[in-house]
Amino acid sequence: MTYESIISFMTPTPLTKRIARNLKWARHARGLTQEALARKLDFSLGYIARLELGQHDPPVSTLARLAKALRVTLAQLVG
Repeated sequence: MTYESIISFMTPTPLTKRIARNLKWARHARGLTQEALARKLDFSLGYIARLELGQHDPPVSTLARLAKALRVTLAQLVG
């Protein structure tokens, strides 16, 4: 693996950036900390932080769990 491929792998895509922004917005709208959301979903705090930084591309099943926990639609989370 080249340095360039590692950097491109680590660079957030427009979709992961949008998910990160919407996740953070929804969490704040519910008055939850990253830690509280992590506990609610049995995720690590680090995982929630990476999602909000756009450093992880979550599977649809995770997005659905996040949307349900935050009482938003999946479309609102990814849109």
